[in-house]
Amino acid sequence: MTNPEVKRIPEPDPEYWPFWVRISAWSERAESWLKSHGGNVLRFGIRAFWVVIALIGVILLVGPVINKPLTLTDILDARDTAPNQWIAKEFAVDYRVETSPDGTLQAEVEERITVLFGPGIKENGIQRVVPTQYQGHALAPRDITATIDGQPVDIVRSDSPDRATLRISGETTLSGTHNFVLHYTIENLAYLADDEQREQPVDFLQWDVFGPSWPQGLSGLNVRIILSQRLADRLVSEPRGSMVWLLPGDGTILSPEADGTTGDVIYQFSNNHRTLPPHSQATFTMSFVAGTFTMPAPNAFYWVQVFGPAIPLALLLLTLLVAMAVRAVAWSDERGRPWFVAQFDPPPGISPKTAAHILGAWAPMELAEVLHIAQGYKPQGSESRAALLVAAKVARRTGRLENSLRAVSLFLSAPERDAQIIAGLRRIPSGFVRDFFLFSPIALTIVQWGLVRQISHQATGGVLWWPFSFVVVSTIVSAFILAIALVQRPLTEKGALVKQHLLGIGELSTSTSLVERGSTKNPVLPYAVLFGRARATGRHTVELIEAEVGESGVSKPS
Repeated sequence: MTNPEVKRIPEPDPEYWPFWVRISAWSERAESWLKSHGGNVLRFGIRAFWVVIALIGVILLVGPVINKPLTLTDILDARDTAPNQWIAKEFAVDYRVETSPDGTLQAEVEERITVLFGPGIKENGIQRVVPTQYQGHALAPRDITATIDGQPVDIVRSDSPDRATLRISGETTLSGTHNFVLHYTIENLAYLADDEQREQPVDFLQWDVFGPSWPQGLSGLNVRIILSQRLADRLVSEPRGSMVWLLPGDGTILSPEADGTTGDVIYQFSNNHRTLPPHSQATFTMSFVAGTFTMPAPNAFYWVQVFGPAIPLALLLLTLLVAMAVRAVAWSDERGRPWFVAQFDPPPGISPKTAAHILGAWAPMELAEVLHIAQGYKPQGSESRAALLVAAKVARRTGRLENSLRAVSLFLSAPERDAQIIAGLRRIPSGFVRDFFLFSPIALTIVQWGLVRQISHQATGGVLWWPFSFVVVSTIVSAFILAIALVQRPLTEKGALVKQHLLGIGELSTSTSLVERGSTKNPVLPYAVLFGRARATGRHTVELIEAEVGESGVSKPS
């Protein structure tokens, strides 16, 4: 019953952060647009899209590693398969390194490969793999031509993000020995690095002549690097050449040889016709004075390598931002009346436990319940006294830190939590936006895990890549988004009116000091203890019970 003499207490309008309001409005417009353009069919289609994204993440997580570096076992196994492939009897390559008009490094490459096709090998050509990305630079292979035994042939080229595969083949099956010549131009092989010995930056050129894939055996190797005299004068140390298989192999300082015809300087090294197994490496290194070459800006692929792993995390953070805005505005509680009044009676049909869930008062819920139970017994009876002693015991632990886990567990497991939905006091949001919050974080997190697993097998793409941190942060953010979507249950208008009734009891309790000076038989006391600081309320309730039973120190541990 409402006391007509009590003044109306205005309930202020909720204040939202303007940015939250704007984001929430966008989400509501998106919800309306999607509903009007597809309904349930579109909704299930969007769900299927996120399932596909999640499956891609699963493949990245448990499937094969893309461009996985060879292990020792892989290299050893390659020796057994080598007889089933063509063999390079001779691999001779010339690199003419020069400066292009815009100052960048340019290398004209000629590879001369003498190939033996043994018995049972049915091939009409060979395959070469040339890198297209290196140290954040695009190598841009171009002007690619090839011949077989001096006859020009077409080249079939296929590109992946970081390499170009060149198929050099004729029209007929080849057998025996044949000579392949491949010409191409690449650029930007050098990159800025620190010379640790001289403690100065240099333009560093380090190159593996076999490229990213060389699964063939090899009998003879000869490598020549041709520099103009101007470039040779810019060297800060002697060039080195090395051949590597399993462990560092032959490494030597390269001595310059003058070309009397052109005035160029030639550096070369060879393997002296010692057989090399599949997946060998032949590398030369040169250090030039910093600034010798103009370094291009990092290309798009470099930034993808560096920041690509952060894309799922960035999308998750953006989703969290939207979820927080929707939770604060679109999924906020409905409004009741613009005012409420002090209440002297419990809300009809609302138990103290249900009231605790409406108010979100998890800490004093158990106390409200036991007080309500105690009021069900006849005053001054033994059962009433026993119930009050139980209430005093509960009141002593109410609001204490050590009781928090128990209180939260009781609150979350109480049937009144779901009963509010059935009674129409709260609603569960639904629609495209909620689906997005449920499906996208799971899919993006799995993709994030998959990317971490893939990149963990590769060299670090950049200093911004911390795999473990990305996994932890993305998982935590995803959990927050899911919690918002699953836990948020805003009050309906009916629930908002009940809440205002409860706020009226809180107003009455504050104005009359009901918990401190009231009676355990007052029917609104179990609702009044839901307001105020839980620990202080528990202490006052103990004092109230002690005064009524005529005994101090009740329910204290013995």
